[in-house]
Amino acid sequence: MAALFSCVTLLYFHYVTLHFALNRGVERNTNQLHQNWILSLKSHDRRRQQYAILRSTCKLWKDLVDGFTDWLNDDDLSLAVKGCKVDSVRFLLSRREVNPSAWNNTSIRLAAMEGHTEVIRLLLSHPRVDPSAQDNDAILIAVYNDHTEIVRLLLSHPRVDPSMRNNRAILAAAKNGTPDMVRLLLSHPKVDPSVDNNRVIRECLQSRWDNFNKHNHVETYRILLRVDPSAGDNEVIRQQPEELTK
Repeated sequence: MAALFSCVTLLYFHYVTLHFALNRGVERNTNQLHQNWILSLKSHDRRRQQYAILRSTCKLWKDLVDGFTDWLNDDDLSLAVKGCKVDSVRFLLSRREVNPSAWNNTSIRLAAMEGHTEVIRLLLSHPRVDPSAQDNDAILIAVYNDHTEIVRLLLSHPRVDPSMRNNRAILAAAKNGTPDMVRLLLSHPKVDPSVDNNRVIRECLQSRWDNFNKHNHVETYRILLRVDPSAGDNEVIRQQPEELTK
């Protein structure tokens, strides 16, 4: 009994010590908007740094500090996502104080922009995350930034629709001259490159002149040409430059 009391006392001592260390120099209610909001942000950042130090000190402290999560907020997840802190993202997703779908699912859209594949996997595994938010903005962002693996992951999610906004995703891939992305999008049954009188292949042809990215645009054009060589009343064939016929 005495040994148990000593153990509990020691744990309580650790708990109080760690709680004091975590909050040293930190303003109270830092996760609430108040008049001195700049001080609030600085205090929250200071607590975040102290939290990371305490967690990395030893396993006992890590287990105890992981219980001090009432101060966490959605900004912490956004910062972890942006910095590709996979372990931090995994931990934050397990805390009820953090909402991974906050601000119209900003976290997954941010991960798509930054190209953080492992973070995308973690976010997609969370039931509150909606990768189709903002009219499927996440996959469109990934296409624009040529993050092929992220697009592949998003395409596997049942809520994602790559044909949104009149098939804007494949149009963006064609204009960017990204053949691998075009192939990937064409593999999805909802994607239709023939919309707007085959606008996709016509935009690809025009972008070839605008961007001078000859090799990639030539390959992209040939992929799309196999889909519908009569696009625009054979306009794309009549206007194609000489190197595209080789």
